[in-house]
Amino acid sequence: MQKVFCIGANKTGTSSLNHFFQYHGFNCGDQVAGELLFTSAYAQKDWQAIIDFAGSADFFQDLPFSASGTYIELLKAYPDASFILSLRRNSEEWYRSLCAHHCSLLGCTGRAPRREDLAKASYRYPGFMWEANRLLYDSPPENPYCERSLRAWYDAHNAGVRKHFAAENRSEQLLEIEIGDQNAAAQIAEFIGFELKMSTLPHLNRHLS
Repeated sequence: MQKVFCIGANKTGTSSLNHFFQYHGFNCGDQVAGELLFTSAYAQKDWQAIIDFAGSADFFQDLPFSASGTYIELLKAYPDASFILSLRRNSEEWYRSLCAHHCSLLGCTGRAPRREDLAKASYRYPGFMWEANRLLYDSPPENPYCERSLRAWYDAHNAGVRKHFAAENRSEQLLEIEIGDQNAAAQIAEFIGFELKMSTLPHLNRHLS
């Protein structure tokens, strides 16, 4: 089956895409294992470990695949793969969704998460969320969800993806979709080449968007 990597940032409908591909018969990667690779292999730039993990399924999303630079190594290792850049309408919408989701996880509704919230969170293991935040963003440690910093990262990540695929003359292997687009499901099916069995993408975690 075709290898597909979703390289859009977390909170751009990646869980919905995972459900969509699973529904259409794709073997989807183990998200827990992927996230743990992010704070180990990605942190050490051990690309081979990530590439090896990418051989375990057909479709992958979220960390480490959504982290900046991973797509460069994946394109080298899997030159025939297809890539999906999932998007929100703009960086502001993405930032609001990210904060809402993480506030729900951390129990800090009404304000942006702080360093101490991330450090004590038990998600995956104590300290994982803090380590992930530091690996992903260059926001100030005292303000890890600095809106300006995170929105700049989001825009730079998307621009970097587009630039790299264009420079490698591989733009035909990259599909950009906005998760709220009613035609997104049909666009994906046509891009990958399978019969569409779900007319629209599901909207998982809607209450956290």
